[in-house]
Amino acid sequence: MIKIISDGLVKEYSESEYDTFGDLWRVIEPKNRVLVELKVNEKEVPINRIEELFDVKLEGNEVVEIKTKPIYEATMDLIDEALGYVARIEERLPELSNKIIIGQINEAMNDLKHVIDGIVALEDMRKSISQIVEIKVFESESSVDKFKKSLAILNKINESLSEQNFTDLVEDIDTGLPKVFEFYKSFLKEAKMVLINKKG
Repeated sequence: MIKIISDGLVKEYSESEYDTFGDLWRVIEPKNRVLVELKVNEKEVPINRIEELFDVKLEGNEVVEIKTKPIYEATMDLIDEALGYVARIEERLPELSNKIIIGQINEAMNDLKHVIDGIVALEDMRKSISQIVEIKVFESESSVDKFKKSLAILNKINESLSEQNFTDLVEDIDTGLPKVFEFYKSFLKEAKMVLINKKG
């Protein structure tokens, strides 16, 4: 038998009815809640890698532990996490441009890569939150304009990097990146207000 512990509730399933973990997951996947933790035989599985388990054959005696949160709570946590991330990055931008100025290029490029990866993650969050909250971020002309400017700034950073134009890169970091983060902050704060108002 396969033991499923979902938010403390225990159920058992016969491995003979489910060929793979994916077959079982389609039955036990939380509905109208957000998965926040998954363990299989006490080993934690990163949420974003769950699909890697779908083809794994079930042998029996597996113990699957699932923890979830209501959509509202999980989304608020995601927004707060994103706002905290933006605040931490903004604090470090002057240090990043200073590293370029004093010639610590390799270290600065490593830091900048983390910043760009963070912006990619913020964009993924924005798309996810937009679906959950049904916030239409591009309804106003000013929002479209801010988003286009953010993309232009990121393209400019890429150009400065490829040309190794560190003077322009410092300018992009000092004056451009804060505008990119301002776009995401305004979106996240608006999404939070929409959520709070929905909750009543």
